[in-house]
Amino acid sequence: MKAKRGQLTVFVIIGVVLIIGLGLFLYTRSGAAPKEEAVPADIAPVKMYIEECLKQTAEDAVLRVAFYGGYYQIPENSTDFNSMGIPYYYNEGRVLVPSKTKIQNEIADYVNENLGACIDFEALREKGYSIEAGEAVTTVEIAAEEVFFTLDYPLTIKVNEVENKLSKFDSTVKADIMKMRDASSEYITAQKEVPQATKLQHLIDISIKYGLFSNVLNLGDTILYYFTDNNVNIRGQPLVYTFSVYYPEEVLSGKPISISGIPEQTATIGKEFYLKIDAIGENLDYSAVTGLFNMSKTGEIRFTPGKEQVGSYTILLIVDDKENVEYATLKLTIKE
Repeated sequence: MKAKRGQLTVFVIIGVVLIIGLGLFLYTRSGAAPKEEAVPADIAPVKMYIEECLKQTAEDAVLRVAFYGGYYQIPENSTDFNSMGIPYYYNEGRVLVPSKTKIQNEIADYVNENLGACIDFEALREKGYSIEAGEAVTTVEIAAEEVFFTLDYPLTIKVNEVENKLSKFDSTVKADIMKMRDASSEYITAQKEVPQATKLQHLIDISIKYGLFSNVLNLGDTILYYFTDNNVNIRGQPLVYTFSVYYPEEVLSGKPISISGIPEQTATIGKEFYLKIDAIGENLDYSAVTGLFNMSKTGEIRFTPGKEQVGSYTILLIVDDKENVEYATLKLTIKE
């Protein structure tokens, strides 16, 4: 079903005076303009101001498009979860994973539509700048571990009776969005081979392979899949990538699985930790989404923590019988 568009984040640039002053200072210190476009000193603050807005809008674009599985405009073939449209990547035999080009275009569309919410030309005009702006057009290139933004935004700027022009602005966001898309695509490939069952162990293997944390949420006939890259830090947020898979009702039907309550656990480095997870059901298979330990197929956790593992963890546990799936969390603290 078609989802409502999530609310857009509007960034307000505070302290234009400080940005302009900083721009003059940095330009004087650098003694050189960017190679791609010579910028006179008196309009360098305008370039800095636009590129700061581009940076903030670009970061928001990457966070949003990743969360919505590679889309800014949510496709019709999506599930509606809490008024958020999460795209289907597999639905009734169809693989719907977006291409790299599609994701680049979606990110660019976000910037083109939302950059104006950040830019306040009136604040610049109050500082003596007369500015006429043309149409802003963004080009996005996704590379390994980075997303590059090029903004073509023709500006005619007049200050102190001198007229200058600017048009090229650039920004980079450090995020490996294609790694998450590729991990999702790899899971969907396995899903297509056995469409009548969830591939949870394969999800765990993919998470470890790509260095991601994964999670799932059962909505009945649809399961949401989440990949989180905690190595990415965009304004204090990790990169989260979400997609969904539709399963016919009969696939997820059958006798329910019940997992016994799991109290919080504490482990000590250098000492073996053991825990048995108990669940009610038939032909159960246990797994855990973590790199701390390998969970046996019978629900046993046994490992000896190392010093580098000190910390607190919330670990997703999965129990399935090839027809149904149930989830629980294990809160584990490893201390010295």
